[in-house]
Amino acid sequence: MKNSIPVHVREIADILSENHHEAYLVGGCVRDLIMNTTPRDYDFTTEARPDTVMKIFKGLGYLVVPIGIQHGTVTVFIDGIGYEITTFRAESTYSDKRHPDEVVFSNTLEEDLIRRDFTINAIAYDVINNRIIDPMNGQADIRDKVIRTIGDPDIRFNEDALRLIRAIRFSVKLGFQIEQDTYEALIRQFAGIRFISKERINDELSQILLTGKPEYGIRLLKDTGLLAEILPEIDRLDTVEQNNPFHIFNVFDHTMKSLSASVRDLSVRLAVLLHDTGKADTRTTDEEGVDHFIGHAEKSEEITRNVLNRLRFDGKTVAEVTKLVLYHDEQFPRTIGRFKGKLRDMNVDIEKLLQVKTADVAGQNPDTSYDKMEEIGRIRDTYNKVIYEKQPYLLSHLTVNGKDILNRIPQMQGKLIGSTLQYLLEQAIANPAVNNPDKLLELAERYFSRSPGMNIGDKGPIPGKGLRL
Repeated sequence: MKNSIPVHVREIADILSENHHEAYLVGGCVRDLIMNTTPRDYDFTTEARPDTVMKIFKGLGYLVVPIGIQHGTVTVFIDGIGYEITTFRAESTYSDKRHPDEVVFSNTLEEDLIRRDFTINAIAYDVINNRIIDPMNGQADIRDKVIRTIGDPDIRFNEDALRLIRAIRFSVKLGFQIEQDTYEALIRQFAGIRFISKERINDELSQILLTGKPEYGIRLLKDTGLLAEILPEIDRLDTVEQNNPFHIFNVFDHTMKSLSASVRDLSVRLAVLLHDTGKADTRTTDEEGVDHFIGHAEKSEEITRNVLNRLRFDGKTVAEVTKLVLYHDEQFPRTIGRFKGKLRDMNVDIEKLLQVKTADVAGQNPDTSYDKMEEIGRIRDTYNKVIYEKQPYLLSHLTVNGKDILNRIPQMQGKLIGSTLQYLLEQAIANPAVNNPDKLLELAERYFSRSPGMNIGDKGPIPGKGLRL
């Protein structure tokens, strides 16, 4: 392990040691090093108090920021990378099921490790002396691929309810099984997740979705009762059957199959997870017993927007995912002109949309999926042709912009510039050859001269002048 420690990590440990303080790596970075994976970050723990740590490193010219100092943590920056250094802490009470009522500093590493969540995260590494400290036997659980709380799992989950979803995230991310007592406590304590902020749930859910087996994480959330608290819109889908030639699974199982087939992109996986949520509200059954879900895409978009806003996703993600959901079942014209018009009207990331479509079909009846996959291939080929030939279908693809038009036609007024650009785009979609500055500006002049009340040579409107195109 010694040879895996980055130079700046050793630098921090050396400085603490030279000032007669202990320096241990702790938590996830130690777990990752034991598993021979590269840690995302490195966290230290020490008996030195936060003000002492700040004084030492500031005195040596390091940038030190008191991020989390209320919890005993300061961050030392080296080459733009932050390294958290936290003072040993002891057990405390958690009245709000998330944060300790008070920060109690400790003088022993063992006391600090015992207060942590899971055995695999309660391992420390003495950088100076190259030794592992593992009072909770976390190395054995890493070897056996087990997620186990430290001590009584009910107490641990009741202290900090975020640990409920963290247990599942670790299980999915690491490919570990949740130990039986820990799993049963998850089921008993699931309601505690109500005390956790939507932002923290967002973060944990996003990490679960970006693992290699996101569907496994969602099923664990469902089986433990957490999904009904976090995403009731998904939890209810296992009661929605799909008696339809294109489907052999209920909506929940279809969604899980699709999720397992999706690419590792957060927007795509959110869209796949939520794409059929509207089916619970739009299901109808015809006289032959066949189910239909007319308007489910629009309803799913509405539900998706509500879910993502509730979980505090950023506006860009909300806008992208809702479009992917809205258009996941959209058909595309076969003629190139109408195809480009469709692209313009949707204004969606077509690559991600095709990824959502592919995942959706992968979760359907395999006996009826071949033609749908072929259609997705046709859409992709047509789109690639449009891109390769640089055929315009968005305003940004035009070789002129509003400023160019105004420079050519100074008399043009604000709103007319927008309608002129739309007119030019229509012409370029129909005939890509006109998408060069000279031809587009000529078309803009012609459009302007035929606009109501305007003439190229005039300074103002001409009464009664009509638009003839």
